[in-house]
Amino acid sequence: MFVGRYVKYFGRWPRLRRPRTFTKKLLVRLLFDRNPQLTFFADKVTVREYVAARLGGTEHSPPSTRSSTSRSRSATSSCQSSL
Repeated sequence: MFVGRYVKYFGRWPRLRRPRTFTKKLLVRLLFDRNPQLTFFADKVTVREYVAARLGGTEHSPPSTRSSTSRSRSATSSCQSSL
């Protein structure tokens, strides 16, 4: 999927053995890096909770742009369990 998008956008196959550009380095991370922290820190709500628990308060994180989160913890866990 990611390689197909790369080929469609750039018109050639990416060289993934030694990536030099930022785009190719991202592509390698998306395809081959299975670090669970990447998915953990990609979720804004989870990261806000982590920072608040780690540093002790919400004054260290910028205010949210939404008035309330669109996903609750129970909705997120039920979606993940159905996958």
